[in-house]
Amino acid sequence: MNAARRPGAAILVLVLAACTAAPAASVDLATCPTSAPSAAQAATILTDAARAEVSTSLGSFTIELDARSAPIATANFVALARCGFYEGITFHRVLVDFVAQAGDPQTRTNREPFQGLGSGGPGYKFEVEFPTVDQPYDRYAVA
Repeated sequence: MNAARRPGAAILVLVLAACTAAPAASVDLATCPTSAPSAAQAATILTDAARAEVSTSLGSFTIELDARSAPIATANFVALARCGFYEGITFHRVLVDFVAQAGDPQTRTNREPFQGLGSGGPGYKFEVEFPTVDQPYDRYAVA
């Protein structure tokens, strides 16, 4: 997944779909998944998903989804965003010019540092889809 390029912005790498993407108010929220999507499910989920609008307390930005590089992770991100999983989650780790991490649902209720910060998730795991030589992480990548 590649973020929309913005001159002067910090490098932004979000760990496994770690945005506070909120669905539009008029959209009925889907049921959150209980497992990572299969390849066939990923293809279906990604049929109409080219971009994600991400809203934060400091503003909004758009990321371009690149399912070629990481189809399971991209579909997982889309499915979780559509069901409201990221609603109210904070960026819990920000290192200027390097990384911003979010996605831990524990940060909805606990905004202060706590043991286990960053270890929460949707309740399941899947294989990491690492970048390839011809498609490496670049500036503003979302992973």
